[in-house]
Amino acid sequence: MTKQSRVQVISNINLQKTLSQICDSTDQILLAKCSVDQALHTLDLLDIDYRTNSLITSAIDKTLLWQDKQATSAQIKCASLSLQKLASETVDCVEKNAYKALSHAVASADLKEHAILSFDYSVKALGLHSDNNMDIINQVRQDQIESLKKRIKTVFSINHKQQS
Repeated sequence: MTKQSRVQVISNINLQKTLSQICDSTDQILLAKCSVDQALHTLDLLDIDYRTNSLITSAIDKTLLWQDKQATSAQIKCASLSLQKLASETVDCVEKNAYKALSHAVASADLKEHAILSFDYSVKALGLHSDNNMDIINQVRQDQIESLKKRIKTVFSINHKQQS
């Protein structure tokens, strides 16, 4: 996954590489959880009300079912594609990229590589919202890195305690 992102996003390349390296070494289920959480956080930061959108809540539910091995890869793809359609029908660029972030986060349950695309679309949405303010963009990327590291550390700690 450390290859260059397909998303045209203004970002600190070193932070982007750090995030990509962490994603490469992270378990797919944990990465899917983190990318969905990050995409939902982006929607919250942008004041986009997703909780009443049945398409979005259904897609999120599918990822939760997948984490419990109760949803198939085909169901995840279908949920992701429905979110991509929502994004393509959205006129506002910020909102469109936020929906793309969520679509790729859901797709990361099927294919791990979608997680980094989700993170990139979140950065792009928040960057566009802030008129590409590099301080905000760098803070978003740093927050993504720290959030992922914290989740990994928590899972490692729990697993270590269970083995003891």
